[in-house]
Amino acid sequence: MGDIAKNWKQLSGENDWEGLLDPLHINLRQYIIHYGERVQAVYDSFNHEKSSPLYGFPLYAPKDLFSKVGLEKGNPFKYTITNYLYAMADIDSSIDWIVKDQSSWIGYIAVATDEGKAALGRRDILISWRGTLLSGK
Repeated sequence: MGDIAKNWKQLSGENDWEGLLDPLHINLRQYIIHYGERVQAVYDSFNHEKSSPLYGFPLYAPKDLFSKVGLEKGNPFKYTITNYLYAMADIDSSIDWIVKDQSSWIGYIAVATDEGKAALGRRDILISWRGTLLSGK
């Protein structure tokens, strides 16, 4: 296999990852890490400070998120965040991070830039969101 841009369909499972899993192909490894880092960016950017008036919201503006979490410099996979995603709980809960009728930031939608498109081999649209958070964080 060549680079990611030329083989993105195989890396995305077009042939059930035949010949890529054992041992794990270096391009598939990079592909998996790339998407994992984009999810981790949501956790790294979430305001966990319960005393903050912005608790549950992102720490950074969409234009700054990837640079603030270290995903810009030296990374060929470039994206622009187009929207943030929010959710609201409408239940009472004893879990302290679930506050009834309060929105919380859960992720983002991003689109590969022209530079990112060249590295990925396509205009990638990424929807990334976090799961639940432990109350002790």
